[in-house]
Amino acid sequence: MGYGQSVSDKTSAVPTMKADGYYALHTAGARAVIEATRPMLLKAASHVPIALSRPLVIADYGAADGQNSGDAFRATIGCLRWRSQNVTVQVVYSDQPENDYSALFRWLHDEPPTGGGLPRSLLADLDEVYVTAVGDTFYRQVLPAESVTIGFSATAMHWLSRTPRAIPGHIHAVSAGGSVLQEFRDQARADWDTLLRHRARELVPGGFLIVANLCVDGHGRYVGNTGKANVLDTLNNVWRSLYRDGLLSDQECAAATFPQYFRTMAEIQTPFSERSSALRGQLTLVSSSTNIVRCPYAAAFQRHRNAALLADGLVPAVRSWSEGVFMIALKTKQPAERATIVDELYRRYRNLVIAKPKNHRLDYVHAYLLLRREETDGSCAT
Repeated sequence: MGYGQSVSDKTSAVPTMKADGYYALHTAGARAVIEATRPMLLKAASHVPIALSRPLVIADYGAADGQNSGDAFRATIGCLRWRSQNVTVQVVYSDQPENDYSALFRWLHDEPPTGGGLPRSLLADLDEVYVTAVGDTFYRQVLPAESVTIGFSATAMHWLSRTPRAIPGHIHAVSAGGSVLQEFRDQARADWDTLLRHRARELVPGGFLIVANLCVDGHGRYVGNTGKANVLDTLNNVWRSLYRDGLLSDQECAAATFPQYFRTMAEIQTPFSERSSALRGQLTLVSSSTNIVRCPYAAAFQRHRNAALLADGLVPAVRSWSEGVFMIALKTKQPAERATIVDELYRRYRNLVIAKPKNHRLDYVHAYLLLRREETDGSCAT
């Protein structure tokens, strides 16, 4: 859900979700990804140790505006309450300091910023549920040791702690090669180790961590690259068309680099298979799989055959998670000029979708992971 984590460069801007509730309103696919984690969340809720002397903590790492996980968390709390009606639950939403927390709290207090169609707030009708937010990168420990009952992260941990370098001719590491790709691969491996180490420390013994992360699957597919037009290639081509038309400087064109890496399943599983891993005896990989959530806008197009309607769904969905990277690339320009150029970027993308609607879709390709903190003597009984 959330994204844009950075700890390495305190002076540089960090990509953030488009604000004012825009993300939740334009990411039906991301919400479907979270719904696909529901069986893992319910399994975790059915097996975690319950201690009535303290709240059970559900932590959402990279929460963005929090709304996409609302229904899944509600079901998780329901499962915990089925086991014990007296359970008190604390939900902690964690994301970077620049995150749009105002949209999160407006939703929690039943004040969606625009429109409807969002999940019900967890505070609307659930008693003994308390909510806090932590503005910090998940590349650090953000909660006390052995305090989290169920950790959760969706579509967030593919964001790296730093951008290794600019990518010649492209905006994303999926199109990098040679030493450039290796730099991103090395950064992603170090970051994955760091993320897992902190989450293992935060979990209570017997606690679970559920991660749904963008990946490259066994067929080489990744988000927006499951056939026909590649979303990241399309963004790159449109961005460079702005450069050719004189709207970007050389430096600005090169500066648009996503601090992302889509791990393969082998790369995801490495820390759990290496004998030297610091996770051994701490965090166990219970299950792992990959799955594709098909683009809801392309599916709807098969029914209505309206190219403009397809573009009106798909392009804002892409914009919700990509705009921040382009805004940062234009940081030396005045705000109004930055906004005009970025609007033009997505206007051109929209025109491409309308011209060839059958070619465009935003399928999500995720790795789904269920992890458990090893139990120790004296841990709470289930």
